[in-house]
Amino acid sequence: MEKTDRVIKELKKEIEFGILKVNEKIPSEFSLVDKFSVSRVTIRRALSQLINEGYLIKKKGRKGLFVNPEEVSGEKLLSRNIGVLIYHPSEKSHPYMTRFILSASEECGINDFSCQIFNLMNGKNNKEEISYILRIVKENRLDGLLINCYLTDDTLFSLEKSNIPVVLVNHYLPGSTIPYILPVYRGVEKGVRHLYEEGYRLINFITGPQDQRIVHEPILEFQSTCKNLGIPYDTTCIWEGSYNEDKVKKGLERFLSFQHLPFGLIVDDDIMAGYVMNICKEKGVKIPEDIGIIGIGGNEMTRFFHPPLTTINLKIEEAGKKGIEILTRMILYKEVPQKNILIEGELIIRESSLLKSIRR
Repeated sequence: MEKTDRVIKELKKEIEFGILKVNEKIPSEFSLVDKFSVSRVTIRRALSQLINEGYLIKKKGRKGLFVNPEEVSGEKLLSRNIGVLIYHPSEKSHPYMTRFILSASEECGINDFSCQIFNLMNGKNNKEEISYILRIVKENRLDGLLINCYLTDDTLFSLEKSNIPVVLVNHYLPGSTIPYILPVYRGVEKGVRHLYEEGYRLINFITGPQDQRIVHEPILEFQSTCKNLGIPYDTTCIWEGSYNEDKVKKGLERFLSFQHLPFGLIVDDDIMAGYVMNICKEKGVKIPEDIGIIGIGGNEMTRFFHPPLTTINLKIEEAGKKGIEILTRMILYKEVPQKNILIEGELIIRESSLLKSIRR
């Protein structure tokens, strides 16, 4: 494939920069074999790909292949376009999303694709959701979408039927052919095991919005790990925080009202974990003596929390990079190199969960 890719890249350049002109017949296969010093099979494979991408066309009643005027339309086709879809403008400033956007943008540049960021403002119950997405694809001439936000199943089914290349991050549709990447694998399990090893025998979990499928995975992981370790748990150990400070406060107050200290607490977002730490200080609850806290996300700023926060680093940069890699293969070669990717979370241990060191 390396030789084929080289031929495709060189021919694209000649088309994009006008060396091969609109409606011009390209050189014969034998001429291209001599020019690129490759086999005829390689040339045919490259030409077939350029036809699929719209660079070349066959003309009725004429032999050979021609530069497609509709695709080039008198101007340079310098790049393909990938759209990155997130939920809300404020997410751009969230450290987690910033890391994702930067990694995706960098990988687009490496692959000679342009990258455009779009915000899904309509809300998950809005019937115009799919219309909005299809409109931005058409108006911006996007060749594919990397989506890191919640979408309804109806929207995802519609996207699947549209044949637009799509890769999902932190979301998936059961039974769908849409590739997805989950950078949360085994993260919660590692967090529960760490708290248990530190001596916490009661462990609770404050989650994101539980109507989102992606939140179900860490909940199941939390429950199964507690069961395997013999830690008592039930529905009272899990509380929906939904990234909302008031909900987080109610959840923490609820835990404090009926559970004995000390207990461990995993919080499904580093920012939410920051809320928890502030509330603990207000109530005179000590960290980690009374509550051992672990956040999720891997926000670099958490090392400056007081005490520094133990966090599960969700390798969102890797997710962004892998997502673009898959999309470029889907766009250029009409293939999916890897449908589903689970990225294992990395536990970064800091003082907020180190009960043993305090007891020594």
